Amino acid sequence: MAKRSTHTIGLDIGTSRVTCIVAAPSEDGLLSVIGTGESDAKGLRKGVIVRPMNAYGLPHHLRITVGNAQENARLVAALRELL
Repeated sequence: MAKRSTHTIGLDIGTSRVTCIVAAPSEDGLLSVIGTGESDAKGLRKGVIVRPMNAYGLPHHLRITVGNAQENARLVAALRELL
């Protein structure tokens, strides 16, 4: 049976940049960084700001503020383009 690997990922979603770091357990039991990356936050250019909810005890959630129907349609279009 193949050994299952567990990775730890840190993600910082800012208004102008998105940065991530990926780590895996090393032989000594500590985390070893195996990759990093960053990119422009394209959502802001589309008029959409996405914020992590870690500070509210919701580490696996994002907050997206939606206004009127036109802004909601723009949000859905931006998400489709980005995802």
